[in-house]
Amino acid sequence: MSLVGVILTGALAGSVVEASPQQLQVAPQSPVSAQVVVPWQNENVWDVAAGLYHTCALQVADPMSTGGTVYCWGQGGKLGNGGNTDSNVPVQVSSVPGFSNTNVTRIAAGWNHTCAVEGGMVWCWGEGANGKLGNGSSSNALEPVKVSAGGGFLNTGASGGVSSISAGLSSTCAVENSKAYCWGSNMQGHLGNNGVGASSDVPVKVVDTAAVAFRSVSVGNYGACAVANDATFNDRFYCWGYNGTG
Repeated sequence: MSLVGVILTGALAGSVVEASPQQLQVAPQSPVSAQVVVPWQNENVWDVAAGLYHTCALQVADPMSTGGTVYCWGQGGKLGNGGNTDSNVPVQVSSVPGFSNTNVTRIAAGWNHTCAVEGGMVWCWGEGANGKLGNGSSSNALEPVKVSAGGGFLNTGASGGVSSISAGLSSTCAVENSKAYCWGSNMQGHLGNNGVGASSDVPVKVVDTAAVAFRSVSVGNYGACAVANDATFNDRFYCWGYNGTG
């Protein structure tokens, strides 16, 4: 049996309390709110993603679950819990409107940011430089922010939504409905959109030179590679970005 803590806030501090062996009575006061704290158990962990100074894990309630909750630890400001304080134990990523952090299916960590997929939609938090959070801004985010729609990227969860997500040093990529999209730095052609230089703080579509159905994507420091099927072969590799060493 796991322990569940309850934090009570409100007017209890000034309440008049009468107790007997049979019951505990609290004098009527104004409404009291209750927050249920679910602890990290380090069991049924689906996935782990590590950045430069932080780590995140996806924990599910049981092996038959369809999704779970993200916890992070390490350097503050990258943990998604709304704070800037470092933590040497896992803390639960905040829930925000549209993101409950109870049914997450995928996570990805870059050097200083993290993204998660819930309901087929991508949310990111942490450092926002170069627009790598994809929400139309380069500002840091202490809590999850939803990646913007753009360039054909819907981020609504429709038709299965996002099936793959990966984060790198300064860019992020995702596969949605068999198409690949990237956002963030484009200094070395990171975004795969046939351009170099200008960063994008919203998703742009990766240029495919044939009828390609992307299946998964992996982002490195200065580029990305994806696995795709085309009209001739399955499991082809496509890569873009820095090619200084072949």
